[in-house]
Amino acid sequence: MQLINSFSNDLILVLLVIASWCDLRTRKIPNLLILVGIFSGLSCSLFLDSAVNIQAGLLGFCVGIALFAPLYLLGAIGAGDVKLLGVVGLFVGLQNILAVVAFTALSGGVLGLIYILKTMMSNLKAKKAVTQGFESIQLPYAVAISIGTLLVLTNTPNFF
Repeated sequence: MQLINSFSNDLILVLLVIASWCDLRTRKIPNLLILVGIFSGLSCSLFLDSAVNIQAGLLGFCVGIALFAPLYLLGAIGAGDVKLLGVVGLFVGLQNILAVVAFTALSGGVLGLIYILKTMMSNLKAKKAVTQGFESIQLPYAVAISIGTLLVLTNTPNFF
């Protein structure tokens, strides 16, 4: 079981690295990557001796989407971020999706502060108003989701 858990952890981490790279580069998470993640998460739950059974994975998927959907509706995050958290839910299950969301929120807050400070420093160098440009900041939230997931996977006894 240890090898299988390691395989599914490695698989979700690879998907998250690709999603983060795409989000950093284009501010979009490709639907094809989401579909690969859904197929992979379901396959791990169904065909491998995964730590997360299919029921827990599907509940994690639904809860992840339900928790991030309001943020999408408010325009705070993109649809790809919502779908990506659903994919993470397939891999971590209902038991751990809330921890992923909590660590993602903390990571997103830190990344947001970094982006604000970066914008302020750029404005100071260009001799612009310090607060100019904040309305155009787009945070690549896949990075925060990746960090939150990594923190849960490395700190949750169920995954070792």
